[in-house]
Formats: sequence, structure tokens, C-alpha cells
Amino acid sequence: AQTISCLRGGQATDHESFLLAAAALLAAPLAHAECAFEGSGSVSILSNDFPALNAVNAAAKECASDRLAVTANETTEHRDIQVEALMAQPANFNVVVCANSSIVPLLNGGLIRPLDDLVAKYGSHLAPSQLVTVDGKIMAIAFMANAQHLMYRSDLLEAAGVAPPKTYEEVIAAAEAIRSAGLMQYPLSGTYKAGWNLGEEFVNLYMGLGGEFFEPGTAVAAIRNEKALAALGMMKRLTSYMHPDFLTFDLDLAAPQLLQNQTAMANLWGSRGGPSSIRRMPPRGWPGTSPSRRRRPSAGAASPPPRCGGTVSPSRPTRATKRRRPPSG
Repeated sequence: AQTISCLRGGQATDHESFLLAAAALLAAPLAHAECAFEGSGSVSILSNDFPALNAVNAAAKECASDRLAVTANETTEHRDIQVEALMAQPANFNVVVCANSSIVPLLNGGLIRPLDDLVAKYGSHLAPSQLVTVDGKIMAIAFMANAQHLMYRSDLLEAAGVAPPKTYEEVIAAAEAIRSAGLMQYPLSGTYKAGWNLGEEFVNLYMGLGGEFFEPGTAVAAIRNEKALAALGMMKRLTSYMHPDFLTFDLDLAAPQLLQNQTAMANLWGSRGGPSSIRRMPPRGWPGTSPSRRRRPSAGAASPPPRCGGTVSPSRPTRATKRRRPPSG
């Protein structure tokens, strides 16, 4: 989940009212109301860099005026710089957009302030489930939830004669069918980049298998077990159908693969599941073509788009609605 929090301390003037007013506005579903804040100062936002947050920050910037400056640092390195940036005097940012994992060091360091007073004044439209509380105090406002989905090329599955997979065993079987049919050498992709991405893949699969991280009622780690080994084993099997450089693939690399005929299936975040329409070129080995004489659409002609769809839970892929894209051109 993504949340908005405000920096504790710093140069707090009437811009603090804007911080919560903007946060409350942006947390409302499909909020496009005009900014009614009238004040002066500067607001500096730190966030991750992906389309959903780009839209949030763009809406906040609409409140900028001759008296109020609103800027945003959108970076995939936000987790690595947030603590040091907020510990500076004065802090480099006064609004941070966090995930469940990245807000913890800010809480531990006492770097964000309670929002109860500002929620009482500006947040009457917020749902109780959006108010992230710690020890009875509102420390952040949730405005979106994200989940991974199995995105797949339904045209390639049909060409291989397999149905959309509903379990990881079926994902592997589908990948083997696509490879055996000569449609694609690397039919799977994923966010397996060494570091946070790879760890997240393990966490999702391990929890999907019913794994627990700690011994009941304690803080003692408990991941040396059969379910953890099963998760690692499945990850290894999946990588045998991925590009050899899979340890360098994050979302920015994995998502385009699906749309550029470089892979057929991938677990991707829902917030990145709807990129713009593309032209489809037959993949290498497509039936009826050869690698050297593949048919290409004529200049200016619309080409059939890839047909995608799918969803996945951490434990197993589930049936999903197909999504068809309009042809480009």
C-alpha cells in the first residue's frame, strides 16, 4: 500500500495545512477538485517513480502559485535517501510518499509527525480504513493498494494450445509448451533483480504457500522450513524459462518485455498493467513465418495488438478477464 506522511519538525508554517489538505484531496478516489488552499511557502515531495505516483504528484503541483512552490523528487532510490534527507536540518522534504515497508524506518526514527489535527480539519471525507494509526495516532494516509498479477499473452497461449494457467505448475507447463512449439525461447519474465525485487518475489511466493516469518508469539525468525525451500525451488524452476539475465530485471525491464514479444507471461504490479497500445510483431519462430522472413505491417497500417490478461495471487494464478488493446497506427 502507498501512504502519504508529513515530516516531523522542520520549517513548519501554514504550508503544513497544505500538506494534509493535498494529501486528503489526493487520497480521495478519482479526486480532481480544484486546489482551494490559499497560503505561502514551499512544499517538497519525495516519492517513488511510477505512473500512479506521477499522477498524484502532478495533482499536487496544480496547487502551485506565485506564493506557493510545489516540487517533487520522483526516484526509485527513495527508500535509500529518505532517512538521511529527513534528518537534515532543515529537512530536504516535508512530504514523503511511502510504502508499507519504507515507512518503518521513518517511524523508528521519529521523522514523521502525527496527522490527527490536520485530519480533523481537512480529512472529513477520508474512510477510516485509509487512516494508518500507530499507538492510536494517525501517522499516514493510505491512498492506493497494489498487488501483483500474472499478465499473459493470450494469443501465444492459444497458439501453444494451452489454457490460461491457474497454478504455478500450470505456468511452468504453459512455458514449456510455448518453448516446445518454437514460439519463444524465454516465455517467462519477472522482477527478479538482485536486492529488494528478488526478496519481494520470495516473500510473495513463501506467504502464498502459507509460510510464516516468525515463531508464533515471538520475534524469532522462522523461515528455515519446508515451505521456504518449496518457494525457492519454485523460483528456480521458473527462472529456467527466463532470460539468462533475469537477475537484472526489475519492473521497468520486465513490463516492456511482455509488450515487445520478448516474453509471454510475467508477474507484474497492477499499477503497471495498462501501458499504451503497441504494434505487434510476430515473435521469432511464429508458425507460418521464418526468422529471416517475418511479415511486417505495411507503413501506416494498423497491426493486430497483443491480447493480454491475467491475475495472480501469491499462492497461485487465478482466472482473469482478458484485456484487448485497440490497434495503433
